Amino acid sequence: MAQAKSPPRYSVYLLRCWQERDSNTDVPAMWRFSLEDSRSGKRVGFSTIETLMHFLQAELEQDEVAPAADDIDPNSLW
Repeated sequence: MAQAKSPPRYSVYLLRCWQERDSNTDVPAMWRFSLEDSRSGKRVGFSTIETLMHFLQAELEQDEVAPAADDIDPNSLW
């Protein structure tokens, strides 16, 4: 009996990037970031691009099960 294949896992986020400037013009502007989950509306803020990337890496590795190439249905790809 063939096992039912689960649909591909995906996440959709809205990424916002902006600069914050100190009133002291000698201090360079700092980039800030936020991700908003499109399904839940939950928003997470990041003060550095490194923390943003760490968060995304952790999210993508959750329950990661890589299918074998033979298990991928080419009709399900975009």
